[in-house]
Amino acid sequence: MENSHTQKIDIEQMKRDMAEGTKGPWIGCNMTHEAGRVMTPEEIGEYVVASVKVGDLSKFLFVSGIHDDGLSSDICHVGNGPKGEANTRRITRIPEMEARILSDAAALAAQSAEISVLRFAQRQARSDAICEFSRNAGMKGSDIVAALPADVKRFRADSAALGFGWIDLPAFLGMPPTGGNTDGR
Repeated sequence: MENSHTQKIDIEQMKRDMAEGTKGPWIGCNMTHEAGRVMTPEEIGEYVVASVKVGDLSKFLFVSGIHDDGLSSDICHVGNGPKGEANTRRITRIPEMEARILSDAAALAAQSAEISVLRFAQRQARSDAICEFSRNAGMKGSDIVAALPADVKRFRADSAALGFGWIDLPAFLGMPPTGGNTDGR
């Protein structure tokens, strides 16, 4: 098996490995003796030796990693059963998958922020258009505020969350302050 940490993620191989490998959930655990206690190093060694002897020695696989100091360290042994190679490929994909997930999450957050800004601009444009239309139709300030759709009336919360200034609609429309909420809610 080649070093998969230098490969790009192959989606089709990932699907095959998921189908061929051990189904989840997977857990991390200590080896325990049948008596319920943690196994001694000697007992763990006996277990590994017995596992190696059961199958094909050339397929007894370990997963290793490289530390920051450049030294390698065993992460786990996968064994030599019929699912060992698929499980090894799955385990070795984890670091790249984590990096990809974090990168995609950051990109998604940036896109979500951009969408929020665009939605705010769209609501602002709708508000401006409704106000202008209403003024041209001879409506008074309070009637104009009442005519605004609910999502436009929620500018105050949306704009505060996005860090934008709030347009006080009654003041924008030249209305005197009436007390209470000035955004028509």
